[in-house]
Amino acid sequence: MLYLALVIYPLLLSWCCRSSFRQGLVSGSTPVVHPILHWLLQRLPELKKRAYLARFLFKLEVPAEFLQDDVINDTSHQYEELVESFKTYHKECELLRTSGFSTAEIRRDIGAMEEEKDQLIKRVDRLKKR
Repeated sequence: MLYLALVIYPLLLSWCCRSSFRQGLVSGSTPVVHPILHWLLQRLPELKKRAYLARFLFKLEVPAEFLQDDVINDTSHQYEELVESFKTYHKECELLRTSGFSTAEIRRDIGAMEEEKDQLIKRVDRLKKR
């Protein structure tokens, strides 16, 4: 149920009675499970990314009385800073992925350059023999 709320399952909001939805989900009721599976499978890549990000961007709510302790307060601030740095690094990573440079293209280019290098070495050797 938490996962469905995490990925913002739209039909979760349209169910008039959440308890009947939960009961149908637990019992494996076809009218409940099939629309969920249909929705999930249509958006699988997007939902994989969303679930991955949710693990790292989940906000920890620390009660105010615990934040009075300096160690817990410092740890909480450090956690928030790490979440922000993760956001930055993830955005940079996504930009690199979409920038047009793929590892397959780079490997092909390296292979072609190595072939050219071998051909040039052979030509130089032939010219030296003359």
